[in-house]
Amino acid sequence: MVVEGVTRSRGTRPLRQAAPAVPGVLRLMISARPSPDTPLGARDRAMLLVGFGAALEAWLVHRRTAADLDWTASAASRAERSLFCAVSKTGRVTGEKPV
Repeated sequence: MVVEGVTRSRGTRPLRQAAPAVPGVLRLMISARPSPDTPLGARDRAMLLVGFGAALEAWLVHRRTAADLDWTASAASRAERSLFCAVSKTGRVTGEKPV
């Protein structure tokens, strides 16, 4: 109902959020840059990888708090759960599949 109301009042649907830069997208972004043998290519590659790694580390800190596994779960169980999961409107990591 909310989306329909916004559509009526603005005449267009709200814009969707951009897709995340998952590893496959990151590989494409890196391959589109100049060769890592050049200063420009090496710099761009480093910036992309450091940025991705820092955002990933920050997420993993929160992901570990999700209730989809308890502290007794095996390493195999932990490795099989999805990297990304849903986060409630209040900011709690749920461990459920994202919608």
